[in-house]
Amino acid sequence: MRKFFVIIAVAFTVGGVYLFMVAHAEESKLDQAKQATPIQLTVDLSKPGKFHGSFKQTFTIAHSQYLKLQIQPDFSSEEELKEALQGLEGTLTLTNAHGEEVWRDELPSDTVATDSYRETGLYLFISIPIVPLGTYQLTVEVTNGAAGLSGRKQTLIAKYFLCGLLHIAVFIVRLLAVGCWVVATAIGLVLFFLRRRRLRKTPAADNQR
Repeated sequence: MRKFFVIIAVAFTVGGVYLFMVAHAEESKLDQAKQATPIQLTVDLSKPGKFHGSFKQTFTIAHSQYLKLQIQPDFSSEEELKEALQGLEGTLTLTNAHGEEVWRDELPSDTVATDSYRETGLYLFISIPIVPLGTYQLTVEVTNGAAGLSGRKQTLIAKYFLCGLLHIAVFIVRLLAVGCWVVATAIGLVLFFLRRRRLRKTPAADNQR
């Protein structure tokens, strides 16, 4: 019976190590996705033109990804930015290695929202669906420019949106790993004290003989 519980304790210990390694790997993947930039493309939305850039989809764990607009120098207010974007018309197109269109949308002109990184002049521009891993081409075609952006450097930067549930899942897996180690430790302590108790009884029984 003791050997059976020893095997159980070892199994829980190994299981805990495995779960901890899985949680660590997933957390590292989330950190890499947070830092990743599928594309960083310099554009000029102030006048008609076409801009192309390589779009590298390196993660699919994110729920979605956002194309953000960085403007330098920045505008003093969000209202000023929206006014500057008035009249902007055009399309955003994502094509795969075979030239097949996988996503297309209109250039936003009045839906730009202020990002949390306000001090960098980085604004949420448009949401892009997660596509299969691979290298794509993003084409920005401006048919009518936003004159209010003239004279300012504009860069489109894609970033992954990582839902908090992903981090909660990693936390739960890590908690399960700790739980496995607690069970293994508890079994080990019970076996230790039972053995110790049995060894104490043995000499007493010998003395009575």
